[in-house]
Amino acid sequence: MSMEKLNPQIREVFIGVRNLRPIKVYPLSMADQFRMTDIFRAIVGKVTTYFSEDSHPLNEFAEFIQQTIVENLPNLLKYVCPDDEISLDELTNFQLTEIVAVVYKDNYEDAGKNVQSLAEKMKMFFLSTRS
Repeated sequence: MSMEKLNPQIREVFIGVRNLRPIKVYPLSMADQFRMTDIFRAIVGKVTTYFSEDSHPLNEFAEFIQQTIVENLPNLLKYVCPDDEISLDELTNFQLTEIVAVVYKDNYEDAGKNVQSLAEKMKMFFLSTRS
């Protein structure tokens, strides 16, 4: 008999404008984290190109940002919420920030702290073996 182990990094977040429903937010695999980073790099590249061109009116910039979000957000959400179809119609700004905070904490912040701790331990190890 095998016991299934549940990943403690799977989080539940509630979304909805009128009626809330739970969704599961999964941690990113390393491959998906690299893919997501590539998408963000492409977005930053578009923004950089946008600003390097002649000045644009504020309404054009707002339209550009809206279009970028509409084009990319559903795909980005699929990386961390593969079990749920999430429509922008049912997602509030606050709920999106909750999802982003979970993704950041579990995939970047905590991992960064672990790397920093390991680096310190390795530094101490190598310094102590030199003596």
